[in-house]
Amino acid sequence: MAKCCILNTMGINLAPLLVALALAFAQPSLAPNNDAIAAITMPDGGQRLDGIVHIIGTATHLVFDHYELHFALDPNPTDTWFPIVLAGVNQVEEANLGNWDTSSISAGTYMLRLQVFGSDGSQPTEYIVARIAVHAGVETDTPTPSATVTATITLVPVSADSPPLDAQRGTGNRQLNSLLAQLRVKHDYRSTFLSSAAYSVTAFLALGFYLEIRKLIRPYMRRLLRRVRSDLRRP
Repeated sequence: MAKCCILNTMGINLAPLLVALALAFAQPSLAPNNDAIAAITMPDGGQRLDGIVHIIGTATHLVFDHYELHFALDPNPTDTWFPIVLAGVNQVEEANLGNWDTSSISAGTYMLRLQVFGSDGSQPTEYIVARIAVHAGVETDTPTPSATVTATITLVPVSADSPPLDAQRGTGNRQLNSLLAQLRVKHDYRSTFLSSAAYSVTAFLALGFYLEIRKLIRPYMRRLLRRVRSDLRRP
């Protein structure tokens, strides 16, 4: 209090100084904008999907910049998302937001996320649809059941020249083993499973690498889009 009195007696006004300090330490609000709407009406949670999926919904904002669509495994403990639409530059009201090609991903349960961004720097408004069952990709062919062979037993009189019973059993066992070996060669389930697993791992690694690259170039792409939009709005 004594210092304030001394400064006042020296002719120094403290009000502008206090206002400047308050502005310097003030943090901008990053809360989502209440005027933004992000909603996905189709598909619904728990729905089973195949092939090309048309995502219907709404993405609007009072100061709209763009919207983004992503998908991920459900559950998603690592918060890893893969892009469907990276920069939707037009606002959408209950119409097609983007097309999701599920034929290139493995069967499983997934979730969708819609984010609407504004040019005011606020946090994006977000909407998530969970528990979407996807059955896509190359599935293992169902083995065709073989024709049933009916055994006919004919009673033949036993003579001295008939071969022993042990020799007859050996012949039948060799035929059965030969048939089982042919079936194993025809239906190689292990190779099919390993091929599908390798394809799935390669696809997810490629998407992960693409996602990391996108994080690096995303700020530059947003600046470029804003600059192009500003040039188009000029008379």
